Amino acid sequence: MVHYAPIDLINGTPLAIYTEFHRKELRNFLMNLYEWNGLPETVDERFFNDQLLFNGYATCFEYTDRNIYCTNGAISGLDRYYRPTDFVSSNIYFKNIHKTIGKDCVVAYNTLNYQHPQEDSCRALVDIFAYRLAELDVSIDTSIKNSRVCIIPVVSDDKEAIRTAKVLKEMYEGKPAALSFKSAFNKDVEMFPIKAKDNIVVTELADARRNIMADFYSYLGIDTIAVDKKERTNYKEMDSNKTQLLINGLRMTEAREIFCKEMNDLFGTNISVKLREEVLEDVESGAETRTDTEPET
Repeated sequence: MVHYAPIDLINGTPLAIYTEFHRKELRNFLMNLYEWNGLPETVDERFFNDQLLFNGYATCFEYTDRNIYCTNGAISGLDRYYRPTDFVSSNIYFKNIHKTIGKDCVVAYNTLNYQHPQEDSCRALVDIFAYRLAELDVSIDTSIKNSRVCIIPVVSDDKEAIRTAKVLKEMYEGKPAALSFKSAFNKDVEMFPIKAKDNIVVTELADARRNIMADFYSYLGIDTIAVDKKERTNYKEMDSNKTQLLINGLRMTEAREIFCKEMNDLFGTNISVKLREEVLEDVESGAETRTDTEPET
């Protein structure tokens, strides 16, 4: 049995912890983005999606037992249109597998970037937005801490600075009254009172989170524009946004639809794919969101 150490937000590195947390959450979101129908039972959908999303491509072929499998490996060679022509398995289970793409195996691509499919995987997308969300969480923690410190003292010497730092530390720890020394704040120390609510910017940071997630969703063709933003957007801008979302959604959807057609033509399967829902729930804002992979009629 594997035992995992508890996450230590106090003594650990918050930015690293939050980044890893959001990386996992965004990966899970992407793993459930598309709904596959008709995949052979011998194709592990979880492994297939993982290879497709984060390696940039996944290969399916017919094995000696006449079943269709998906495995990892290397694609190489170029045809007249610079598309790969050969696949060699790197999975020890499938020994000596060397297939010709389009004749006895089919490669699914995350996008239509045939020459450099790994560059168009979703790895960078997840890493970038996981880091942004992590920075935001650190800012939220800072805002919460700052709500307990409502003064900014200006000290006159090093000793006074040390005493004052200890007082402020106790305030950060949550003590309502933290004056440990009689001389912690003397008459020469200037104090600038700050209202506690001025230190709390969680509401603004929550809005920033929604904007960050809206940007993440937009790369996938999912419309999450907030209602108040829509009210400030003119028709020309709205049409432009719809076009952008349409193109973004088609980048990944079209590549998967081509894979389905090639699999069905080569192996006689009946595979289809679609985004999981036409209407998605924005978990950050609770607002209704829509996938724009088809033009409106």
